[in-house]
Amino acid sequence: MFSATVYNIMIGAPSDIKEEIEIAKEVIFRWDMTNSHLHHCVLLPLHWSNSTYPTAGEHPQKSIDKQMVEKSDLMVCIFCSRLGSPTDTHISGSVEEIEEHQKAGKTVMTFFKKNMVSPQNDKDIEQLQKLMEYKKSIRDSVYWGEYESVNDFEKIFREKLELYLNDNWLTGLSDIEDHHNEFKLSEFDKKRLATWVNSKEPRFIRKGPSGRKYLFVLGDKNFFYASEGAEYAEWEDFFERMVKLGLIEIDASHSKREPFYKLKHSAYEYVKGLDDTISNDPK
Repeated sequence: MFSATVYNIMIGAPSDIKEEIEIAKEVIFRWDMTNSHLHHCVLLPLHWSNSTYPTAGEHPQKSIDKQMVEKSDLMVCIFCSRLGSPTDTHISGSVEEIEEHQKAGKTVMTFFKKNMVSPQNDKDIEQLQKLMEYKKSIRDSVYWGEYESVNDFEKIFREKLELYLNDNWLTGLSDIEDHHNEFKLSEFDKKRLATWVNSKEPRFIRKGPSGRKYLFVLGDKNFFYASEGAEYAEWEDFFERMVKLGLIEIDASHSKREPFYKLKHSAYEYVKGLDDTISNDPK
């Protein structure tokens, strides 16, 4: 039976942030689809629009705090040109959520969009001024991220989330290998991976066929292999294990007819921890 630890990730933002919220949810869902079984943990995105219910008798922000902030394990807060509406105790709801997380000793990932929307009226100007004042007030105590566009946010958030997960919530790769024989990398695989990591190119390219041989290009290293049989299966199994261990991912910029892969940050960290006797030149 599959059992998993659930981690709640709260997504907060003023009303001018919409697409990024959906992107953040999608990044989290995609991570779950490919990693939850391996790491025995599930990430659950929380947003007030679908993670809260109506209540009466207290300020609406306090209801959100009780229903979401208290059970959240990590907050992702995104700003563009607005700071948000004030609450009964804070300059904005987003700021209250951030400070409640910090009071509870929980991590907050804060992102600011570089290309702000131009103010259209006095209210927009006031919101932009408040946002800039808030950003200035936290510059000595908060390490924030910045992004240029909506598409840029997807890439940056995915990378930063994976770094956070690796440092805080995930079992180490060595522990995964110890408990899951099907994910173990052979010594030859480790050499193959080290060759790829130590090259200047993080992408994998499959070329061919040429006669009865295919050509794999891992970074700047060429490998010829048979187009069928045990040698072919060995290469396919190598890529499958690498994906399951979270060391590589499909590179969507290449052809969809065959999978093309690229290295993830975790691959570089994995190779750093390999024994010095592992050569990066497999034959």
